[in-house]
Amino acid sequence: MPDPRKKDPTLPRGVTIEDQWEKRRRLGKPVNPGVRRYLAKALIGGTKYKSKVFDKRRDAIDWATATVARIQAGLDTGRCCLVVTYLDEYLSELKSRRLSEGYIRQAEDTLQLLHNNGAKDLNNPSFIHTAKLILYNKKALKTNRDGSVRRQTQLKLSPSTINRYIAQAKTFSTWCSDNGYANRDVLAPLKKLREVKKNKPVLTVSELKRLLNDENSHHSFWLMTCLMCYLGLRCGEAAGLRTADILFEEEIVRVCMPDGHGMKLKWQKERLVPLQPELAEILRKQMDPKAKYVVKSDRPRKDKTKWRTDFDQLLRLAGITKRPGLSPHSCRHTYISLMVAHTGDMRKVQKSVGHQSIVTTEKYAESADAYYIFVKDWPKDQYLHLRNL
Repeated sequence: MPDPRKKDPTLPRGVTIEDQWEKRRRLGKPVNPGVRRYLAKALIGGTKYKSKVFDKRRDAIDWATATVARIQAGLDTGRCCLVVTYLDEYLSELKSRRLSEGYIRQAEDTLQLLHNNGAKDLNNPSFIHTAKLILYNKKALKTNRDGSVRRQTQLKLSPSTINRYIAQAKTFSTWCSDNGYANRDVLAPLKKLREVKKNKPVLTVSELKRLLNDENSHHSFWLMTCLMCYLGLRCGEAAGLRTADILFEEEIVRVCMPDGHGMKLKWQKERLVPLQPELAEILRKQMDPKAKYVVKSDRPRKDKTKWRTDFDQLLRLAGITKRPGLSPHSCRHTYISLMVAHTGDMRKVQKSVGHQSIVTTEKYAESADAYYIFVKDWPKDQYLHLRNL
């Protein structure tokens, strides 16, 4: 039997036959008799390529030889569909649809991940199997503050994050098939992972009362907590909020791209948030109008560890027991849940908090149920009346 690792000199030019059973035996893997044995490849000039599997070697040779002849005669358009070949064209089309920079960047990262790990040709029968191994086992490298990768530390991604990578890969596969670059939509059978439904960690009414009490106003993290609870800001957005972006007369807060402290807006989108009257009163007392930033800090503003430490201190100061999952970001979850319960307008809430998809906002409907009884007597407006809880 010929060595499967060497090309058979008796085969016609452009024809390659691989014995898949022998390859598995050589790797010490079990052979499944139900799987066809011979993989026939027809390759011309490195650009035109087709493959097919057969039970008999003679049938594989005859098909590959006939396919090479058809390609040379111009009767067959078989070719490789390499990911990198059509990557730039695909990204240009996404930009022409005016999709967000974050979405386009994630699409590019997903396709580069496939290419760099061996899933290169969509017309290759093994592409879907390679893509499965890459996407289902995707992990995130843990990085230091300076951006360098920590050795031997990887974070296992959640099913929802992996599903976003799978969706990006499937969209590209469909695009290649629709444009005639790929023979078929090879990733159509790829299934998403099952997501475990989790309730958003939010503050209870009693915790919110104690946390926003004026007695805690001397704590350095109290003002930042108020910004997150009244405006639904993320930690980085609250830390980078500039004094000039608080428009008292218009009753609006402009959440825009911060400068000089290394933070970036998620999805690169600027937005306007209603300035809550209760927050305006707090800011007039606590904010220095001459300072550049609303929140005073003598440390780098991109300091997630410091934010968590300060938040835990504030919880102890307010007499709140730390629960699993409770973090500074829980203030944002609380704001969204309260706004959903108070206004019931998902679109307005989505626009206010900067969610890319309405589906993300709708996930807060369940956590909003706990607040309905407390907000039903509030005035019918777009403001939170947390002092009346």
